[in-house]
Amino acid sequence: MAEDDVRKRAEWTTQADEVIMEWLRGAGIHSSSAIGHALNDICDGIDYSRPHISRRCKNLSEYGLLDRNYKNYNLNEQGEQFLDGELDASTLEKTQLDD
Repeated sequence: MAEDDVRKRAEWTTQADEVIMEWLRGAGIHSSSAIGHALNDICDGIDYSRPHISRRCKNLSEYGLLDRNYKNYNLNEQGEQFLDGELDASTLEKTQLDD
């Protein structure tokens, strides 16, 4: 796993995005509400509300870092590359997804 300072972030990325992707890396496919519940349990003092997690997961999937299947999300190969410091998130283009 890459150290945080090796990751190539973009203006649109947030700390929550990386926490979500790191959690999915170990946990596999989950809904945004399950992700939010898990992060609230393990991250003291940080509020990961369901609407916020849902927006961030959708955004990550629109940039190609997560795969979405119905309402479930999974870290994909590009997401792994970003976490490992091998992909510059600022080079990704956003694709509008259907809700």
